[in-house]
Amino acid sequence: MTHKTIRKVGLSTFHNKLSIPFLLACREGGVDCVEVSQSEHFDDEVSMAEMAEMGRETGVHIWSYHLPFASHVAISLSNKTMRTQTLARYARRIKEAGDAGILHVIVHPSTEPIADCDRKDHLLRSADALNTLAEVAKGAGVTLCVEDLPRSCLGHSIEELSFLLSANSYLKMVFDSNHLLQGESHRDVLMAFADRIATLHLSDYDGIDERHWLPGEGIIDWPTVMDTLDEIGYSGPLMFEVPLRTPSSIIRARDLTPEDIRRCANELTERKPLTVLGTPHPKRGLWR
Repeated sequence: MTHKTIRKVGLSTFHNKLSIPFLLACREGGVDCVEVSQSEHFDDEVSMAEMAEMGRETGVHIWSYHLPFASHVAISLSNKTMRTQTLARYARRIKEAGDAGILHVIVHPSTEPIADCDRKDHLLRSADALNTLAEVAKGAGVTLCVEDLPRSCLGHSIEELSFLLSANSYLKMVFDSNHLLQGESHRDVLMAFADRIATLHLSDYDGIDERHWLPGEGIIDWPTVMDTLDEIGYSGPLMFEVPLRTPSSIIRARDLTPEDIRRCANELTERKPLTVLGTPHPKRGLWR
């Protein structure tokens, strides 16, 4: 089989602070672009315009921006005041991203926990909010990407993601490889949303909870994932959502570097055996 080369390699600032030194280390390590994921309190030290300027200065493209999320910052909340405040803040960030040339914005369809008896109402509120935000994104020239989520969050299955994405044809999806916990395969999810996937969050896990490990440290069948990405014609970056600092759920001799991310991306693309740097901790606890 001839494999399609996906040239761009990305790294999220998830648990990695955005800074000029961080971006320079990414560039030197062979990382082409980043996703910025910042504070849940909307009090970021760096504005969208400053992010874009940092990218231009270092030669590392700001590919995407992850909207803040927390128990009090979510678009499906039953509290109308909090939900309205979140929507207004999200709309402002989306417009600022467009102005700064950051053209992919990631949104969580909910927070958690969500009880089964409340799930339908949360889905309806989330879909309504996503429709509103999609229109804002369209006006700003930004692609709004809905993320698949784990556990009791909304969007934890093909059925729920289909419902949420049906809220507006402009909506796209970010495929998070370590959030699938309902028994649906990575291939099935990728094929189900083949024409809607605009970006990725790549990391590995144990199938028990999200872990954000480096590919090869968990159970994911990466050759199948990569073959399916080629099959659906995905052409965006391989965006890794992996903290460089070693989390408590895994044992490594050292923290990761951007060079590790680049090497892993090359191994994934070329279908080579993955370099494994960590061993899952026997007492893993929470994914954090």
